[in-house]
Amino acid sequence: DRVTRPVWAAGAGGRAQLIGLVIQLGHAALDLVGRDALDVLRRFVYDATAPSRGFMPTRPTLLHYAGCGTCKKALTWLQGRGIAVDARSIVDAPPTADELGRWIPQSGLPVRRWLNTSGLSYRTLGKAKIDAMSETELVLSLTRDGKLVRRPVLVLGKRVLVGFDETQYAALFA
Repeated sequence: DRVTRPVWAAGAGGRAQLIGLVIQLGHAALDLVGRDALDVLRRFVYDATAPSRGFMPTRPTLLHYAGCGTCKKALTWLQGRGIAVDARSIVDAPPTADELGRWIPQSGLPVRRWLNTSGLSYRTLGKAKIDAMSETELVLSLTRDGKLVRRPVLVLGKRVLVGFDETQYAALFA
């Protein structure tokens, strides 16, 4: 810890130097930085290279709305199990068209199941208008108004859960 703390605080450049040092020293690095520091380094390298290797990241992203009771339940469930998430306000930063292009198929749900049908945004647009929209128009609507999106949306690698179902969350984090 005393060796890695200053390097870790130095940011990506320092971490890259530490990675280089460990690679050069191999097993001798255990004596220099200690087993705990090496485990931290392994997790860093694993997390940094996970997307390129097709592995899931270790920290999920949760798109939520602070005033949503279902989102609060999901956050409470995750926190109660010690699962840290990158929380993102679905109102301030709605999903982009690129994200939805990946997430909708990964969720296994049709785009219409992504609609928050009990929300004010849905009622304001009206069921008839929404029913007349193409899938492309629906996706554009979801990118423009985060409150139109059924929430929470949990993204972990290539797995996407829409809404909060305790059974699905438990299966994902088993």
